[in-house]
Parts: sequence; C-alpha cells; structure tokens
Amino acid sequence: MAPRRRTPRTASAPLTAALAVRRPRAGKAAATATKAKTTARSTTTAPRKRRSALPSTPTCAPFDDHEREVLPVGREREQGRMRAFVRERIRARCGGALYVSGSPGTGKSLCASITLQEIEMQQDKMNTECLYLNCMRDIDPRVSAKRLLSALQTCGSDMNGDLDHLIRRIQKLLPKTRSKSGSKMIVVVLDECDYLAQTAPDYLRKLFAWPNAKNSRLIVVGVANSLDLIERFLPELRSEGFQPKKLLFSPYQKEQLKDIATRRVESSNIQSAVTIDFDPIALEMCARKVSSMSGDARKMLDACRQALDIAQRGDQSPSSVVNAIHGQDVERRIVRVGLNHVLQVFRESVESRYADVIQRLPQHQQIALLCALRCSRTSGSTVAMRDVISMYSTVCKRRGLMRASTSEVVHMMQNLDAASLLSVGKSRKNALASSSVRILVQEDDARFALADSAVMLDILDRKMVQ
Repeated sequence: MAPRRRTPRTASAPLTAALAVRRPRAGKAAATATKAKTTARSTTTAPRKRRSALPSTPTCAPFDDHEREVLPVGREREQGRMRAFVRERIRARCGGALYVSGSPGTGKSLCASITLQEIEMQQDKMNTECLYLNCMRDIDPRVSAKRLLSALQTCGSDMNGDLDHLIRRIQKLLPKTRSKSGSKMIVVVLDECDYLAQTAPDYLRKLFAWPNAKNSRLIVVGVANSLDLIERFLPELRSEGFQPKKLLFSPYQKEQLKDIATRRVESSNIQSAVTIDFDPIALEMCARKVSSMSGDARKMLDACRQALDIAQRGDQSPSSVVNAIHGQDVERRIVRVGLNHVLQVFRESVESRYADVIQRLPQHQQIALLCALRCSRTSGSTVAMRDVISMYSTVCKRRGLMRASTSEVVHMMQNLDAASLLSVGKSRKNALASSSVRILVQEDDARFALADSAVMLDILDRKMVQ
C-alpha cells in the first residue's frame, strides 16, 4: 500500500512562524529589551496575550520587525566594541559608562539588547545583574530609579518618595557592598536616554557619573540618537572627569542595507511555502535610495514590504512550483518583485500627507522647518527653540535673506505646530523662545516634498558654521 501523503500547502496558506529568526533564550532584562520599542506608546496595564512574531498579513512578514535579527547585520565592529567594553569592566570589577549614539534605525538598541542578553545568559558565572531601562516607555524617571534601586539592594525596603529621595538611596548603595567578596556588578542599558535630558537632566548626569565614582559597581550603556547629548545637556561630566566613552553608529551603507533585505528574503524562502523572487536590480535601487536619504534599516525593510505588497496585489496569475520541504512535496507560490514595484513605492512616498503641506508653506516657514530638522540630527526628536532660531539666523545670513525677528520665528513655529509638522512645548516661564520643539515629520518627507528646490535641500546638506 502506497504511503499516505499529506495535503500540500496551497498558495493562499499564510507564512508561518518559521519566518521568525530564532533568538537565544534569555531572562527578563532581554525580554524587556526586545519588547521596548513596540510597547513604548502603550498605556494599558491589562494582561496581554503573547503576540505572534508575525503580523496578520502573511506577505509582509519577511520585512517586518526590524529587531528580530539574531545578530546585527553590518554592525560586527560596533557590537564587538560594545561587548568588549562591558566584559572588560566586569572582569576588572569596576564601573564604567559608554554612550552609544547615531541616526535612527542603525542598530544601536539591537546591539545593546544582544550584549545584555549575552551577559545575562552568564550572569551567575560573571556574578552580574542585568537591567534594561527604556526612558521613552518609562516617562516618569522614578520608575527607572526604583528598578535600579531594587537591583542594588539585597532586601526589600521603602521604595516611596520623590526622585531626589530615590537618587540619594541609590548613591548610598552603589559603593556599599563593592568591597565585599561576591558583590554583584550591575549592568544597565539605558535606551532612549535623551528623553531624560528633557525631564530629569540631573538624574541623567548622575547615571553617567556614578559608574566612574570610587568603588562603583555600576556599568551603564546609554543609547540615544543625539550625537552631542553629553556636550549639550551634561557639560558638567567633562569638568568632573566623569565623561563616558563614546561609540558612534554611522548610517547603513547601500551594500549593508541590501544585505539586510537579502537575508530576510533568503530566510523566508527556505522556511515558507511562498517564494519571493526579488529582482537584484530593484533591491539595489531601493538600498541606494534609502542610503542616500537616511541609511535607516527600518525604512529599507518598510520599502521592501510595500513593494512586496504591491507585487502580490497585482499578480493576477501567480506561478508555482513543487519543491521538497522537509521530505514532503509542497506547492510553492512564487511572488516576483521588480523594479516597477519599488519605483511605485517611492512615487507614493512623495505623495505622502506631509508633502503637500510642506510644499504649500511660505518660504521662511520652510526654512524654519528645515532648520528644526537639522537641529534634530544632533538633539534627537526634541530640540530647543533657541537652537532653531540660531540656525535660522545663520541660514538667512548665508543666503542674504532678510531674517525674521525672534518673535516672528516663534510665530512661524506655531504655524508649523498648527500644520502638525512639529509640536511646540511650553517653558516654565511660559516664554516660547526658550521652549522645546518636538519634530513630527521625517527628514525624508521634507526631502521628497522639496526635491525640486536645490536651494532648500542645500540647507539640509551643507555644513553650517554658526
């Protein structure tokens, strides 16, 4: 009697969880790190079901979830330096601080998360305790202070009190057990730490200063987008001799972005019943576009995902082949993604909801917006109004334009706020000129909207000397 064959998987069958790259098992700190980005905006405390590694739309799965890589592609050097820094401090049983900066989507948080996982998997052997703190998710700095205090003390005690009270308790406990044999080193990843620069700058300064204090057992790895956060918000660290070491993540290059997307496609094709045939020329063009704009790996994956969606929607007569997967004949659907699909993605990006608004802005409001975007490269998504005003004055002076007064620039920023391009905060003294500005639009949107104006794009590209 012939052996019974299983029913072959059809073209409509969803991509299964096999698409997800497996992670090494780790404890609570690593699990918190991998979820931090996706839960940052969540406010509910109700218990949630465990989410699948894949979204409900099967065709998008290979390019979803940027942080599910086991190893960061193209970041081997940076990962090695970060790992070496932490392990060296653990072996020496002395504290230390490392500040990791770079543009969004360049693998900073991923590398920090993996480093923490590696240490946590050996924490009993290394006599360490790992802690992941996300300053964007934990808006109240007391939350992170309480978690750090809990990691430092061996027995439970009073966790109440304001931030200053918690800071004093942490400061007493840091060197308290350092001299005893077997005292644990505390390894902390402080992700999105630029948020603390706005809400609790003194607490952030202490977090970077404590590791360098005498007999400290604290190792801090701070992660943020701002390149000069330490110089701008924490200048006291340098004068006190507590300035952390720095590690810069540069934007991904074309070949790195192409490699990231190619690995996703190959992983999906091996484990799924849907074969993605992504034209190498189309993939290279996509990588070249993204690398020239931002070098953000998430934008690369998002563009590939949209191209795959377009290809599948327009594929009226899909082809298929029968291949052997795990010893069984399985019908595989072939989805071909070509250059025209990628080009359509970038054409639709130009027609984003921001593009029309930006194009209709008066000239000086466009300049003010571009100046705010330039400031955000070094300060993160939140910038100081005074820095935008200073940059605006510099641009107008260089171009021979009659510049607006400070009050007029503030009024322009309020108009940009009304257009939902940015958000103007209020200072304590209600003086708008000294307030902060949160950027709501991406630099890519401004580039697309003003692509025909070389003069405007030059504001973003040219090096400015204040």
